[in-house]
Amino acid sequence: QMYYVLLDEVQHVPEFEDVLNSYLKMDNVDVYVTGSNSKFLSSDIITEFRGRGDPIHVYPLSFSEFMGVENRHPIEAWQDYYTYGGLPHVLTLETPKKKEDYLKNLFSTVYVTDIVERHKIRGEAELKELVQVIASIIGSPTNPNKLANTFKSLKNVSLTNKTIDDYL
Repeated sequence: QMYYVLLDEVQHVPEFEDVLNSYLKMDNVDVYVTGSNSKFLSSDIITEFRGRGDPIHVYPLSFSEFMGVENRHPIEAWQDYYTYGGLPHVLTLETPKKKEDYLKNLFSTVYVTDIVERHKIRGEAELKELVQVIASIIGSPTNPNKLANTFKSLKNVSLTNKTIDDYL
């Protein structure tokens, strides 16, 4: 009989590499592993398991897929889609507040925390602020020098262009 093992956030298990390797010896076991932690995503781990697994990339829903789930007028659904994106869990949340909270939490825990941990960034607050600044000027030409000047004049924070370049 075939068994399917689903392991989420496996990087929290001490010596998880050994745990995963132990499943390789079992012919009737198919293992699916997820993780968002920077340790799990490091190139060391990818190298260690090369050739012994296949990555499955999971993408947000396209608008067509979104409409396949939503039973609303396309204009109304489009407004939700371009505001909150196509992450499937967003569809289960009923209020704009819940959707915003979910996305903010996802951004904070998955993106910022993992980047800070992986790259040993000391200025987490500055990184978050940089992301906000970058998001507010999408489509405008910029560079680390301009961003450093923006931090100095608007935020009253001294962040060097080298640090900004490293963060970017």
